Amino acid sequence: MVNDRRLNEDRKLDHIKSITEGGMQASRNWMDEVYLHPDAVPAVDPAGVDATAYLFGRKFDAPFYVAAMTGGHPKTKGINEVLARACAKANIPMGVGSQRAALDNEDLAGTFKVARDASDKLFLIANIGMSQIVKAKEPVITAKKCIDMINADAIAIHFNKLQELVQPEGDRNFTKIMDIIEAIEDGLKIPVIVKEVGMGFSRSDYEILRNYRVAAVDTGGFGGTNFSLVEAVRVDEDSYPYTRNLGKTFQDCGTPTPISVMLAKKYTGLPILATGGIRTGLDVVKALCLGADMAGLAYPFLIAALNDVNVSGGNQSNDACTREMETIKAEIKTAMCLLNAKRVGDLDDSQVHVSADLSRWIE
Repeated sequence: MVNDRRLNEDRKLDHIKSITEGGMQASRNWMDEVYLHPDAVPAVDPAGVDATAYLFGRKFDAPFYVAAMTGGHPKTKGINEVLARACAKANIPMGVGSQRAALDNEDLAGTFKVARDASDKLFLIANIGMSQIVKAKEPVITAKKCIDMINADAIAIHFNKLQELVQPEGDRNFTKIMDIIEAIEDGLKIPVIVKEVGMGFSRSDYEILRNYRVAAVDTGGFGGTNFSLVEAVRVDEDSYPYTRNLGKTFQDCGTPTPISVMLAKKYTGLPILATGGIRTGLDVVKALCLGADMAGLAYPFLIAALNDVNVSGGNQSNDACTREMETIKAEIKTAMCLLNAKRVGDLDDSQVHVSADLSRWIE
């Protein structure tokens, strides 16, 4: 059990190191294949643009949030603290990373609780993996522990089938997950978000999801941080049983984020959170035009948070995170002004077009 705990903790730090050292992004960010149709004749002044967004009945200052990122290792506590303070200041939601490690080792709960300590008004999204929920003896109680740990306003159950399959120590029991999600939604009366983490949801996925009680879907599409590659670099080649690295073999497997957003809009009727390669406020507006209600960013905020905090210990500031959030807000309002959109609800798919390659995906 001690070895399992240490493995979970070390994996958290391994992921951060791999992502920030580079080379872990998808070979192609499909958000770059979506283009705006700006209007040259102005009908909206910048001061008249209202970027207010709503999710689960809560009002936010902008239609983006800090997507699930980290926690679960002592060195990640400072990261979550500066992210939470910046989110509270910007009045946007924040998702924490998988809380699995803290369920196994209560000493790590503080790396997540620090987000709630930063603000009692911050909209926080708890997070646990589908495999951990499926193998739990009492899944609803396990989910409740994650929620109570940070006094969360919602919980994301992340679907990471590809990551678990290529991860040498991955958990590979998932098939009962949808019935369990309904039980959590019914038992805890809290919004349950079904979240992918880089492979994206397909049309057939959405046709299944719409038959279950789910509060929202987070696309987690292909095009951003590539967790197949993240796991590939963690492989110990000396003890690896296969002739090829599974993570590298399947590194280009997934549904692009723009496609996953469009499919979610067409087939679910659920609130849509767009993640997967969202890097700028322009990307946020593109996602909103395609049908998303909000968009989540992780990588840009991870880099900013690392500039704000000494990962070896002490907390410094949240200036870099705050500046990044203000930059994204400015980019969103600029894009909306170019589209003559006074409100987020004025954005639609007539204001964008996609590349030939994305068009083939759609067809």
